[in-house]
Amino acid sequence: GRTTLTRPSSCVGDVMTLHPVFVPHDATLLDAAKKMLEKRIHRVFVMRANELAGVVSTRDLMLAVADAKIATPIAQYMSKPVLTVPAHETLARAVERLAKAGVSGLVVMDEEQPSGLFTQLEAVAARDLPPSTRVEEVVEYSVICLPWRTPLYRAAAFAANTRARRVLAMDGTEIRGILTALDFVKAALDPEPHRPVEED
Repeated sequence: GRTTLTRPSSCVGDVMTLHPVFVPHDATLLDAAKKMLEKRIHRVFVMRANELAGVVSTRDLMLAVADAKIATPIAQYMSKPVLTVPAHETLARAVERLAKAGVSGLVVMDEEQPSGLFTQLEAVAARDLPPSTRVEEVVEYSVICLPWRTPLYRAAAFAANTRARRVLAMDGTEIRGILTALDFVKAALDPEPHRPVEED
């Protein structure tokens, strides 16, 4: 993202997340995935003999899904409906829509095409801007559009290697659904990941 750190005098302790989640170094990747989903977090810390040994992130889970060649179409794991906001909308209205919808992000639409994301991260980064600022001035472009039948492993590889924050499942120019990093974590935990997608 294009977040600017405007408060260099702040201490990291003022903004850190309290009570990070840990797993032992001999935990399985599935154990880490379960913790991520349970707590709705994107990383867990790995401990060995009471010392921090490393971190496992949703990106690591995406790479595991890619390596496992899980071929289920992305439509099986997508969330829907997808909420959108026009690129010319004001920050004030976009933030209001985000709050009312209770979702973590909106897809920014430029004309009829998705052009990026407006998430809670962009809302926080833009908090000092005038409320009349247009969403297109703070849009996050790290989104991938893929056909809704794309195999999950391919989407996971794209997302992990480009560091995209969301994958849009497309049917031509129509957005059928959206996948977040935690949706890939869910797929990693699925005991039957290769089942066929159901038609709407």
